[in-house]
Amino acid sequence: MKHNVYKVLRFFTGLFFSVALTAGVFSCSNSTGSSSEEAETGYLSFSSGRAMSDYGLSVSDLTNLVLVGSWKGGSLQTLGQWTTVNELNGCMLEVKTGSWKYALVANCSGTTNVYGDIKTVDIIAGQANSVRFDMKWVYAPISTANANIGDVVMEYNGSSYCTAVSCYVESKALFDLLGVVPEAVVFYKGGSTAIGTNRVLAVNLKNSSGDATKYQWASSGNGYTSDFPLLKCLRLETEPASGSYYSYTYNYTNFYLTGDFDGSDNWGGICAADSSALANSAICYPAFNYVLTTLGSDYYIPTYAEIEELAKNYSAVNTSIAAVGGTQLAAGAYWTSSQSDAVTNVWNVNLKPSDVDGGTVPKTDLKFTCGIRSFN
Repeated sequence: MKHNVYKVLRFFTGLFFSVALTAGVFSCSNSTGSSSEEAETGYLSFSSGRAMSDYGLSVSDLTNLVLVGSWKGGSLQTLGQWTTVNELNGCMLEVKTGSWKYALVANCSGTTNVYGDIKTVDIIAGQANSVRFDMKWVYAPISTANANIGDVVMEYNGSSYCTAVSCYVESKALFDLLGVVPEAVVFYKGGSTAIGTNRVLAVNLKNSSGDATKYQWASSGNGYTSDFPLLKCLRLETEPASGSYYSYTYNYTNFYLTGDFDGSDNWGGICAADSSALANSAICYPAFNYVLTTLGSDYYIPTYAEIEELAKNYSAVNTSIAAVGGTQLAAGAYWTSSQSDAVTNVWNVNLKPSDVDGGTVPKTDLKFTCGIRSFN
C-alpha cells in the first residue's frame, strides 16, 4: 500500500510573535489587497518575539513563515509568506476591515514545524489593534519513536498527522481553521516482531457499531466456500519450536498465533483468489465492502494478531475516540480478516476488556466491523 507523508503534532510552548494593526503605510510584497466587498482596509505589522531558550531554539531558527487567516467566517487563505524572521520583522500587510481569524505557521531549524494559536481580531479602519501569537504546536514524521497509544490521527491537505488527544481538544479552533479533520486513533506502535517493529497502527473513528449494524464476513457463494491460504492464521496452545509467531496472554494463559499477521493486503488476496470479489463486494463480502465504501481504501479489516493489539488498548482508544466525536468501539465481537484452518470459518475477537479472547465462527455470521490502517 502507498501512503502519504505522515507527521506528528506535539504540544510546544514559549515562542510568540507580536502582530499590531496600524493605520500605516503598506511596506511588503505579501499584501492580500483590497476588496470591492470592503472599501476600507487596515494594516497588520509584525515583530518577532523572545527566544525559546528552554528548548535550545531561538527566533532566528524559524524559516518559511506563513500567516493564514479567514475573513468573516469565510474560507482559509494565505495572507503572507516570509523566508526568514528578518523578512517578517517590520512588515505590514494590508487587509480588509472586519472580523478575521489568524494563525501563524513556521519551520523551525529545518526539521520541525510550529503552529501559533488562533487569534480573532476585529479590524476597524483607522484604529490600531495588537495581537500576540503563542507558538504551541510542533509536528514531525510519525514513527514508532514518537507516536503514542491514544494519539489522534488528523487529515489535512491529503496528508496525515498525529496529535495527543488533550492537545487536539485544547486547540480544536486552530485545527478547524486550518481544515484539519480527526480520522483515527493510534493503538499500536511497533512492539511485536510478528506484527512489525516499524509499524504504527490506527483504528478509524468510525465503526459499524455506530449505526448498530453487523455484517457478514462473506455471504453464501465463492466467499464462503473459497479457501484463502494467504489469510490463514492458526492458534496454538503451546509455543512453536521455530518460525515466526505472535504470543498473547488471556486470563493468565498464553496462546500463540502463526500465519498471517498483516491484514493490509488481505482484501487484495481475496480479490486475487476470487475474480468476482471487487465487483460483487456489497453482496458477497459485506464486511469488507463496509470498510472500502465507508472508511476508504487505506483502511482494512485487522488480522487476529492486529485486533488483539487493539483489544489491549481498548479503554485508551475509546477515550480518545470519544474526545474527538467518533464512534466508540463496542464491547462486542468484531471481525478479523484471518481465516482459520476451516475453509468456511474465520476468527472474531470480543473487544470487551474482560473477555478479549478470540474464536472461530462461520463467515456468514453477523459481527461488528472496524477498519485500521498502517503507517510504516
